[in-house]
Amino acid sequence: MRLETYGIAATPSPVRALFDRQMRPEGCWDWFAILAATTLSGHEEAYIAALTDDQGAVLAAIPLVLMDGQPTRSLTSVFTTLFCAPLGGEDNARQLGRLLAARVRASLRLDAMDGADATGSSSRCSPRCPQAR
Repeated sequence: MRLETYGIAATPSPVRALFDRQMRPEGCWDWFAILAATTLSGHEEAYIAALTDDQGAVLAAIPLVLMDGQPTRSLTSVFTTLFCAPLGGEDNARQLGRLLAARVRASLRLDAMDGADATGSSSRCSPRCPQAR
């Protein structure tokens, strides 16, 4: 497995599709593309870190912000009610974290991901995302 990184505009369609399969608007590709276009300061850059297998299939991804070329935080804003990244299963999430940690110099600030929503059901990000019309 390996970690690949992409600028928002250069992110390949298989990675974008991984985001669009989620159930929450905060997890869809369009959500993160809008945040990248509207919320970053002049010295910040949005990018995607993606975990791929040996055949190049995308297993997990996380949208992040670079400052001075270093990953510093998740791509979120005050309007983000849930940071919902397509992390795949626990093994994929752990592997993505290990590979990403090797690129972080000081710290990487990620917003908390709530395990249950107000109804008590699981809020894990999964299969489908309502598309903006």
